[in-house]
Amino acid sequence: MAAYTACVWFSIVYLGEHWVVDIIGGVVYASVAYLVVLRGRRGDGDSSSRMADEEIEAGVEAEDAGDVAPCGG
Repeated sequence: MAAYTACVWFSIVYLGEHWVVDIIGGVVYASVAYLVVLRGRRGDGDSSSRMADEEIEAGVEAEDAGDVAPCGG
């Protein structure tokens, strides 16, 4: 994959589609985005399951109160 990436970088500069600074900016942008996502998972990896649990619990409580029809029925 590294050889393919290097060839693509070379060709887009050689063919005049992008400048070298575009490649550097793209690498920096992708790296920062990757680290943000990685840190988000590691920092509070249980947040999505907690939110889902809260939504499920709210739905069950509403169903028990008769505010919502049960699923599938």
